[in-house]
Amino acid sequence: MELLKNTVRPFITGYLIKGEGQVYHSVQMNSNVAFQEVCVDNLAIKRVLLPDKNERTRINKLLIYNMSSKTIETKMKVHYYMNSGCVMPFVYYSPHYEAMVACTNDSYYVTGGMSQEGGPIQYQTNMHDMNASAAGNATKTVYQPLTKHSDGWSLTFDLRLLPYDQTYMYDWELSDTELVNLEKEHLALRQLFN
Repeated sequence: MELLKNTVRPFITGYLIKGEGQVYHSVQMNSNVAFQEVCVDNLAIKRVLLPDKNERTRINKLLIYNMSSKTIETKMKVHYYMNSGCVMPFVYYSPHYEAMVACTNDSYYVTGGMSQEGGPIQYQTNMHDMNASAAGNATKTVYQPLTKHSDGWSLTFDLRLLPYDQTYMYDWELSDTELVNLEKEHLALRQLFN
């Protein structure tokens, strides 16, 4: 495993995938490791942190392989939750850009993604508890309105896998001091991965 330069990020990325029995499983990935593999139920998941010359851009590619003889329709949640000791950001959903935007005192962060099935189907900006989501107890909110000082937010994607087939998903986080630069970069990534 290759460890990458540890940049100071105010939040951590985590993944949850809905497995058999409609239960969410936490997929623990170290965001500073370039390549990781895990298995959940009949799914093999590989995460690759794609190289980018801009250290303020992080793009993850997830390859999900169905190891069973039946079609699997599932959901993948990409969670963003705060590092301890960091200032809580102002987080909102941007309907025009179909992205989540987090604002801290000195930077903007745009988080988004695309799967083979399309963009996220649900955005959450409420006080989000990853453990409650894994247990299936999280409040179900689509296009949750603006929340001040959220300690976590998420994007949910639909995934459909035919027997012994694979699908893919990209998620990214972009940061800059100018929001307009991030919006342009986010739109370019959506077009590239769509």
